[in-house]
Amino acid sequence: VSYGASSMVLNARRLYPSFLRTISSDKHQVDILVLLLQKFGWVWISIVGGEGDYGEVGIQELEYQVTRQGICIAFRDIVPFSARPGDERMQSMIRCLVQAGTTVVVVYSGKQLARVFFESV
Repeated sequence: VSYGASSMVLNARRLYPSFLRTISSDKHQVDILVLLLQKFGWVWISIVGGEGDYGEVGIQELEYQVTRQGICIAFRDIVPFSARPGDERMQSMIRCLVQAGTTVVVVYSGKQLARVFFESV
């Protein structure tokens, strides 16, 4: 029984048959993000995730759900654990993000890597 494990990876009953949680799966966050995108009519987006299960599995599920709803993804990338604000990797990511031309960027990441992303923008 876990009071804090929200990873979608743990939804796999075959792999984790005895796992129980007291909070909902991260999938609900993705469901709400998709509803938000639809509500505002945002159909051309960029997605940035943080390295690790939370960010990578999260954007994978987000990609799957938004494409089923007719929302297009112009740009997708992962902020690596090794990234630092303004380093070459982040500068390159921001250049590509600007070139994608989207006005909506969904950042699906933990606090530390989200901070690296936003301090690089």
